[in-house]
Amino acid sequence: MLITPQLKDKLLNGLVELDKIQINTSVKSLSDYIVAGQDVVLCLLDHFEHSGICSIKRYVGGNLTIILDAKAYDMQRRGGFTALEDLYQKQLLKLEKELEKLSKTFPDKTTIINTALAAIRTVTSFF
Repeated sequence: MLITPQLKDKLLNGLVELDKIQINTSVKSLSDYIVAGQDVVLCLLDHFEHSGICSIKRYVGGNLTIILDAKAYDMQRRGGFTALEDLYQKQLLKLEKELEKLSKTFPDKTTIINTALAAIRTVTSFF
């Protein structure tokens, strides 16, 4: 299964909409909620934890206590991971346009600029 910004948002929204700071749940119930494997849920939770969105206490049997940080609410309010992905894409496209302008201004740097443009185009092709 591909982990998409939309899948991350589904889990984030589900947690935030519980309207609790401390959530007692299980990997299985979260897996059922987002319709993804338990390994995907664990991967997403690790990502959330490393991003500072929450802290997690893991117990035997797949039970969890998730403690949401204010960053979780801010992230959701700002459009979540989908909005963040859109912002990244727009920033890369803006950078691409700026580099195209620079290549006209500094023709002696065309090779370096074209290399950077190629890298940006490769990254934006994944969106």
